Amino acid sequence: MEISTNAVKDLRAKESLLIDVVGHTWYRWRDPNEPSKGLDYWGIAAVTAFRSDLRPGIGVMAHYGRFINVGVVWHESNNDSRWFNEPPFFVMGIDLFRFAEYKAPHLEKRLQELGVRENRIISAP
Repeated sequence: MEISTNAVKDLRAKESLLIDVVGHTWYRWRDPNEPSKGLDYWGIAAVTAFRSDLRPGIGVMAHYGRFINVGVVWHESNNDSRWFNEPPFFVMGIDLFRFAEYKAPHLEKRLQELGVRENRIISAP
């Protein structure tokens, strides 16, 4: 999703396709004493952006884990071949499916705990 930073009156969200062209990712263990818990990562990348209503854009994006991506993208929007003479667009992406997949085991456990608690309350004299 891209959001204009030009002026408040121009504030609109538009879907866009961003492709990481080149970048770097840093990895770390979630728990160094228990590698089976997996890895966390973050990184930065140079990106290219495609929208249906503008020419392709270029920019920078930061990735935090599997879920959150934020950055800025410039589009050469007025055909003067000057990329950076207009304010950039703010870009962000949130992978809700992976977030839900990551949180599901914890939420299922919490739901079971609440069910047990409810049963104790209902069966109490």
